[in-house]
Amino acid sequence: MKKVATAAVFLALIALMTGPVAAQYPVVYEHDFNSGTAGWTAFGSPSPTLVDVNGTTILDPSGDGWCNSGVYTNETFDWGPGSILEFVFVTNPLDEGREGAHQSMSIGICSLDFQTGTCSEGELIRLFGFEVGIDVTGGCGSVPHAGFTGMGFSNACNGYGPEQDGVWHHVKIQNSTGASDDSEVLYLEYDGVGEYVELDAPLPSQVKLQIAGRSNNTTLGVSSIKMSYWPDSPVATDDAAWGSLKALFR
Repeated sequence: MKKVATAAVFLALIALMTGPVAAQYPVVYEHDFNSGTAGWTAFGSPSPTLVDVNGTTILDPSGDGWCNSGVYTNETFDWGPGSILEFVFVTNPLDEGREGAHQSMSIGICSLDFQTGTCSEGELIRLFGFEVGIDVTGGCGSVPHAGFTGMGFSNACNGYGPEQDGVWHHVKIQNSTGASDDSEVLYLEYDGVGEYVELDAPLPSQVKLQIAGRSNNTTLGVSSIKMSYWPDSPVATDDAAWGSLKALFR
């Protein structure tokens, strides 16, 4: 991949010293599930549900021991340099347990095409997102886990202990690719800890957002989700610059 140096990098570093830049991001789309599921298409059986968690509504994908259920946006979004996806999720907030099977969820970017095969159920093809699983019979060696995955990259087998349940977690996916790059660099942040990663191939320019999973005998879900765009987003010019740029996305 060819990393591109631009004046925006240095301007953004200067701007950081004058105050937070996050408030300047133009919001492309924002949804709080306290307002329901208008603008989203549901799929799967059992159907996804809205669950009240101490006054905050979450979208629980439901699902079962066989296939995922969930929702995806009716709207299609542009994805490219400067695009930012953020969301807040919680697991097992009602203390129902995490010892069962099929208790996992994926939130993120999907294609416009449907999955095929045994568990199609109307789910779109997942491209890149955040995955969390609290069951003890699932992936990652049957260990509860959480992390990012897609397009040849994965750190989804990071441990996710019971102390993480009932906590509101914030996730950010930021496209930090130069305009002439032939790959894609993402800045990934989970609860304030971030890193830059390079994907095997760029994500498509047209995407939808999707929440999919199985919450068999427990509760897990997303409370809010937002797409924004930073038109002057800096890019990583070289490996040494990545650490300096990281602070710009917090």
